[in-house]
Amino acid sequence: MGQVYYDMGFLSSAEVVECSASDLVGQYVGQTGPKTKAVFEKALGKVLFVDEAYRLSEGHFAKEAMDELVGILTQDRFKAKLVVILAGYDQEINQLLSVNPGLSSRFPDEVIFENMSSAMCIKVLEKVLAKESITIDGLEDSSQLYTEFAILFDQLSDLPSWGNARDVITISKKMIRIAIENSLSSPQQGSGPSITLSAPDALACMRATLKDLRDRGNLPQNPLSHSHSFPPPPIQQPPTTTPPSITTTSATKQTTNAAPPEQPPPEHIHEAQGDDDSAIRDPSVTDEVWAQLQADKAAEIEDHRRREEAIEQARKELREAQEAQERIQMEIAKALEELRLADRKRKEEIMKKLEEERLREAAARAERDRKAAELKAREEAERLEKEREAKVQAKLRDIGTCWAGFRWIKQVGGYRCAAGVDWISDAELGL
Repeated sequence: MGQVYYDMGFLSSAEVVECSASDLVGQYVGQTGPKTKAVFEKALGKVLFVDEAYRLSEGHFAKEAMDELVGILTQDRFKAKLVVILAGYDQEINQLLSVNPGLSSRFPDEVIFENMSSAMCIKVLEKVLAKESITIDGLEDSSQLYTEFAILFDQLSDLPSWGNARDVITISKKMIRIAIENSLSSPQQGSGPSITLSAPDALACMRATLKDLRDRGNLPQNPLSHSHSFPPPPIQQPPTTTPPSITTTSATKQTTNAAPPEQPPPEHIHEAQGDDDSAIRDPSVTDEVWAQLQADKAAEIEDHRRREEAIEQARKELREAQEAQERIQMEIAKALEELRLADRKRKEEIMKKLEEERLREAAARAERDRKAAELKAREEAERLEKEREAKVQAKLRDIGTCWAGFRWIKQVGGYRCAAGVDWISDAELGL
């Protein structure tokens, strides 16, 4: 995460400072504010990652830390100088954001991490069991046992307390214990290089875990099939959207709300009273001076129009680069699904295609980043130009040479008022 924001130019360091609610909350009155501010001081120019942030809504001192957090994000010392990410379970994070009215507006971006698919859970389970030389009898792709495992993992992933790989590893440990106990009671089974866990024992372990998690959450028990006679469920299609590139090891269905660096609002040049178009030519102004003034005025307008068009074009190219990247990511997801369903003869071909798509996606991502950097540079140049022009116009007004108060037009070597009478050189302005 830190590397992403650093590469985008938002931060001065790619470091991520991790903390929890206990690092922000004090144990007595007056301790919370300094603790919270000290953590933010440490994270200046970096990413501040607050894990289990929903705990900030629990207790009086925790709420004090949250109020301090909202206040800090508006201070000039911290504003737009760090990225704050609040991580936690979806429901609890929503409750946290509702506690303080100003918190939600300071964390507008939300990233939701979806649960692992049943196929991925089975792969993790098999990998953990394989490390202990344990296999499940009959657990092959497209088998009835595989289908039952997929249904059970789908039911487990629907539970609010499901922890994805963490809970899969817990299930695998139970199966390892059962397999070892069975091998000890049956020496013939444990005489080979690997231990085989029977399908009924594996299913019983899965169902017991599902029941335990439902009991802990006071959830109703759904009827589970205890036979191999039901038809397999319909094939699940891959999601049409690709998860964000920011990854974390937090528990499933966690929401991270990040406060992106606030960009300074565009500067506006406040013109003096009087409209350039209504400026009346002074009788003392020669035709040559007046013609040059009008030409410079038109050139100034055209130059501003070109800069605006360039920025808009950069934004368009960035959008197109992002759309191209998303299309390629969708193709990758499709290729992954084809790989799962393909027979062994086609797997090498699909793997080659998948690698090509990944390379294309990496190129598209690099192009998007280049466009984003180009847009940022153009916007920054425009902001600096407006600031410079605003300072010049303010200095010209302070000098007060123009009796009518018209805006000054930039010409070669200096500025002339819109009426064409008054003239101030760059040297007089110190430019």
